[in-house]
Amino acid sequence: MTQNNVTREQAVAIAELIKEQCDAVYAELVAMREPDPQVLESFRYPTHARRSAQRLRSGEFRPPKWMTGTVEELAREYEYAAEYAEKIRDVRRLAKTHKKVQLHIANETFAGVRQVFHRMKEWLRDPNLDDVTAENILAIHRERRRDLGRPKKKGPKVGEGGVLVVNGAPAPNR
Repeated sequence: MTQNNVTREQAVAIAELIKEQCDAVYAELVAMREPDPQVLESFRYPTHARRSAQRLRSGEFRPPKWMTGTVEELAREYEYAAEYAEKIRDVRRLAKTHKKVQLHIANETFAGVRQVFHRMKEWLRDPNLDDVTAENILAIHRERRRDLGRPKKKGPKVGEGGVLVVNGAPAPNR
């Protein structure tokens, strides 16, 4: 099915495993309390929050004015915020991966169906094909065209006299 020789069944099993992992991480995220908004706003990546916690503990970093607790409490809050941000990142990463796997499975399935359909269209050239089967193939073709639309022409638009048409107006002659 893929360039890595994964069958459709294996791909579906992988997708289910990713979905289970995503659901488990999301459940952990929902169970966590949201960190202090001022702490969340003060860093961009979880590593920044962990570094800030280390600097607070070592005394390199002065506590912000809005802080009401001890330095150790703020350091713990920074570390908790880093964990929270990592959970959010993990949920997003797993959801994105699951979506890509599902899309890949759908595309591969559609490609297989498209191959079968094109083989059926070749049967129309067979002089021994009965009329009922031919009409059914043509009906499928019409429905597919209606659903997917006509294929788009590729390449530049060329107007009269071989002049390239840009934005509905002919391009200036050079």
